[in-house]
Amino acid sequence: MNPRFIVWAVLASALCPGCQPDISTAILLPDLSGLEAPVARKLRTTHAILARDLSGQTIGAFARALHAHAMLSEAEQAYLAAARLAQGPDAYEYLHLAGLAASESNPTRAIGYLSRAANLRPNSAATQMLRGRMLESLTRLSEAESCFQAVVQYQPSSHAFLGLGRIKLARGDAKAALQDLNEAQRLQPGHREVHEARARCLNQLGNTQASRAAARRAGDLAQPTPFPDPFQIQIASENVSSEARLHRGAALAQAGQTAAAIENFEGVLEVRRDHIEALDYLALLVQKTEPQRAIGYLNRILARKPAYPRALELRARVKLSLQDRAGAERDLQNLLRVVPDHAWARKQLRR
Repeated sequence: MNPRFIVWAVLASALCPGCQPDISTAILLPDLSGLEAPVARKLRTTHAILARDLSGQTIGAFARALHAHAMLSEAEQAYLAAARLAQGPDAYEYLHLAGLAASESNPTRAIGYLSRAANLRPNSAATQMLRGRMLESLTRLSEAESCFQAVVQYQPSSHAFLGLGRIKLARGDAKAALQDLNEAQRLQPGHREVHEARARCLNQLGNTQASRAAARRAGDLAQPTPFPDPFQIQIASENVSSEARLHRGAALAQAGQTAAAIENFEGVLEVRRDHIEALDYLALLVQKTEPQRAIGYLNRILARKPAYPRALELRARVKLSLQDRAGAERDLQNLLRVVPDHAWARKQLRR
């Protein structure tokens, strides 16, 4: 067992429902050495709350923080402790998350947790889909098929029909598989994995032209299409590492949520003061509302990368907006040394 997080009593309680160990002595803070400061702070904060008020909810919050920062074995056992103390819907959620945390290290154990969660809430598409995919990965096809069929009954989705199609394809029934895959495509035309499965299916049926077309369509869709499990989304939102905050900031910026994006990029700089990508995003986001602040970010980029064209151009644009013609011309001249045919820079210098 990982020495950073000792939960012998809690694990025993999960395996022995009649036992009543002292859970308060079992949930310990892991070793935080080497972690980024925001991550360590997040774990200390959630653990301090737990220490003051031990409940399924507080243990669950601590487990989610562990899970978000890849302490999976510790999170798994904390989820079990939370499920033992929780009531009703909360117990279901913690068992689902325990299954998710255990899915990489021990799929069989994870399926056990997910089965218990499904017993508490049989109509949960998230649990049935995760359980079905794991059963499919272990080639327990009949059980996996039952999970996907259950989802189709109460929440039809491209993911459920894709699962059914894959299972029929694995059994060699390409014709039946194609019906499910066509339905999956109808429900979500941009689902990459559906096009990949259709390409394999059509190839088995001898329709090579359509198979190539499906493969090309899959190639055009660069990103996978994950099932929107609300619990997995929640775990991702708990992650405060610099890498996670950078990706979250980019997504928020793309969605037009500027204030939240800026907060996440500033969080990246708390850990990595001169992170080029975070500084670049911040300069773009504040250039119109806070031009001097944008110049500060760009100065930090150019101190590290003096010949960075994007930063030189943006700083020139911001300086022009501030009527700093001399400063802008210096940036434009430096930009032309790096990109001699930069049309906008040449045009500005001719004015």
